[in-house]
Amino acid sequence: MYIVSVKGGECQGCDRCETICPHAVFEMGADGKSYPSNLSGCVFCESCLSACPAGAITIVEV
Repeated sequence: MYIVSVKGGECQGCDRCETICPHAVFEMGADGKSYPSNLSGCVFCESCLSACPAGAITIVEV
C-alpha cells in the first residue's frame, strides 16, 4: 500500500499542492505547512509531486 506524504521540515507552505490536487488531499496546518488530510482521496496522479518547488512531497510504501 502507498500513501502520499509531506516532509514537514521541507514544506515551504506555498499552497501549490492544495491548489493543484484534483481530489482535495492536502490542507494547510496551523503552522503554515501542508499536510495530507484526505489520504483516501489520493489517486496517485503525482500532480503534487511536480508542483512542489521544495520536493517535500513523496509517495511512500507503508
